[in-house]
Amino acid sequence: MNLLTKLVGSARQNTMDLLNHLDREKTNIRIEVENTNLQFQTRLMVRSEAVLVAKPPALKEGLTKGSFVRFQVPGVKRSEVRMEVVAPHFNLTTGSIVFICKIPTSILKTNRKETRYNTTRFNNIHLHLEGRKGSLRVIDLSTIGVRVHTASPDTRALLPLNTALANAYITLGDRGRIDLLGLTPRVNTGTSVGCEMKIKPECEALLTNLLESLEKAESEYLME
Repeated sequence: MNLLTKLVGSARQNTMDLLNHLDREKTNIRIEVENTNLQFQTRLMVRSEAVLVAKPPALKEGLTKGSFVRFQVPGVKRSEVRMEVVAPHFNLTTGSIVFICKIPTSILKTNRKETRYNTTRFNNIHLHLEGRKGSLRVIDLSTIGVRVHTASPDTRALLPLNTALANAYITLGDRGRIDLLGLTPRVNTGTSVGCEMKIKPECEALLTNLLESLEKAESEYLME
């Protein structure tokens, strides 16, 4: 059991110990802004009554007072921290820009297993279904799941929930194709459908390279 696993617990003191450890070790965390597609790598600093989170220079919208952010505890499966934003923009005397959150009272358990990468800035990543002309634009992606934009009820009808679909694949423009062993729609938000997926072994390296490229592009974009 690693130190972070030992620090994870439901009590407030456990939460403070975890946050102080992340601060002291300058650990990178991946923040997700709830109800948006914003995700980014950053670091946090703990003060007596607040958590300060380094803010990417290009992050101009989506973060507001009263909104919530969350991050998975690095190296600890199915554990995450959720924090309320009290100041979306604050300039430190050092010149650094942060946003300020309330100190959370507990560490949450989550069913989320893998990091999802936002692909909305890219127009060349698409999901294709057997027997259907055209494709669906992918808006986020992980090693085990894909979410696609569904513009109309007719499009959503192509992805019936909890129904396994065969012979689906993902194209990356002219960079290649990822063939899926299985695709099962699980969540319909009205404008998108999230699916579980399992890829063919021979396509694992291509997917890994794609996710690494997405993470790098995301970081570079927000730091511009």
